Amino acid sequence: MKINVKSVTVRNFLSYGNSENTYNFEKGIDIIIAPNGAGKSSITLDALMFGFYGKPYRKIKLSSLQNHINNKEMRVNIKFTKNNDEYEIHRGMNPSVFKIFKNGDLIDEYANIKDYQKMLEESIIETSEQTFTNLIVLGGVGITSGFMDLSASEKEDLVSNIIDIKLINLLLEFLSIILNASFVIKKAIVPESKPTIIPPITSVV
Repeated sequence: MKINVKSVTVRNFLSYGNSENTYNFEKGIDIIIAPNGAGKSSITLDALMFGFYGKPYRKIKLSSLQNHINNKEMRVNIKFTKNNDEYEIHRGMNPSVFKIFKNGDLIDEYANIKDYQKMLEESIIETSEQTFTNLIVLGGVGITSGFMDLSASEKEDLVSNIIDIKLINLLLEFLSIILNASFVIKKAIVPESKPTIIPPITSVV
């Protein structure tokens, strides 16, 4: 799985005001340089976390993500690509918004928001919230749990996302099928021959 974030747009989000602010990510490595308090973490960590998972990255209340001056119409839009498809996530508060678009078309919303979120995590971005906080934004000022503090299942999930164990297991399974098929074909073409038994010599002429 590989997704490429193309842009993040925020409005009334933390220190960002009522006008839309968009950061476009370029191909390669992006370096954001700005004075302290300018909103670097807001656009990279907080906005991505809220856009993908609907939660704050920091240990604050969800309502604290909303600009305290305008106190309404908070929005985060994320554009990204996966394989050859383009996706957009629109998420916000006051009023509440959560929409996912694929190639410009709205993916039908589920009756239960939790199911819609689950679909996003499992079928589109294929990364859990725990993996995101520990891998994508690893080392975030002590906010993320240390690897040794994670449960066995959380460790497995994190390592699986790093080295893509699922893909490796799939390839090994495929290789096993090929080897087994080759063995069956070989047996069909060259059947096992029974060993020739030479009777013992009982007399010498």
